[in-house]
Amino acid sequence: MSSQAPSPLDIPAMTSYTPGSAVDKSRIDAKPLLRVGFLTYDLQRGTEDALFEVAQSATLAVKAFPLYRHVDQDASRVAYRPATTPCKPFGVTVKGSTPEGLAANPEWAVGLACARESDVVILKGLLGLGAIWCAFCARVLGRVVISTNQTLPVKWERKRRWWIRLLKRLLLGMCQYHIYQSPAAFEVLTCIYGFAPDRLISAPFEGGAALFRRILSKTKPDGESRACFNSDASVIFLFVGTLLPFKGVAEIIRATASLPESASFLCVFV
Repeated sequence: MSSQAPSPLDIPAMTSYTPGSAVDKSRIDAKPLLRVGFLTYDLQRGTEDALFEVAQSATLAVKAFPLYRHVDQDASRVAYRPATTPCKPFGVTVKGSTPEGLAANPEWAVGLACARESDVVILKGLLGLGAIWCAFCARVLGRVVISTNQTLPVKWERKRRWWIRLLKRLLLGMCQYHIYQSPAAFEVLTCIYGFAPDRLISAPFEGGAALFRRILSKTKPDGESRACFNSDASVIFLFVGTLLPFKGVAEIIRATASLPESASFLCVFV
């Protein structure tokens, strides 16, 4: 299977993308809209907001193909294929290896639909067997496949189970281009998986940042927000995520050493 992408898309010219940036639409206004399908885990508000930003920034026919149902999908401003099934997750935890979260239901029909209805398939995250199936179908149909990588640092990537890295290499190998959203992702793609830098596209992690900015503009004044935590600490840090070693918990603790001795610190884990 050739690793070269069709030249008419001229994707190599796009080496970076900033959400919300203007684009030159003159060369594509006279052509049929390019159908861009995003295979996503689900269509919750943050994901939908990121796709909406893309749809507003270029003349593209953007459509989301969520693998799993989320209640927010019904309010989507982006065209989507309704997901009907919730994810059936299971974890793989082995001492000394990076913990893995997987899905027991790959939803084959979603991946096939994404490949059939799109000219360009973008995998918004590396979504296990569902993404592998979608990428395979897309390549058979002659589509362009692009991966999106917000990955772990090299240290933790090397600790993944061998079969996880093998499946990931298989999936990435079917993609002609790779979007990396952080320096760590670039390092993993080049150092561990051996992809050439000219096949990598920089696009900083959006993940609902526009939605967060709108919510932040409506937040209460600082004093009222602090009162919600019933604390008079001079520094309040809100951590939202899973308590795993590679999520930065240790870094938060080390960062407190930089605070003045007179400062008080409260970390709220959600």
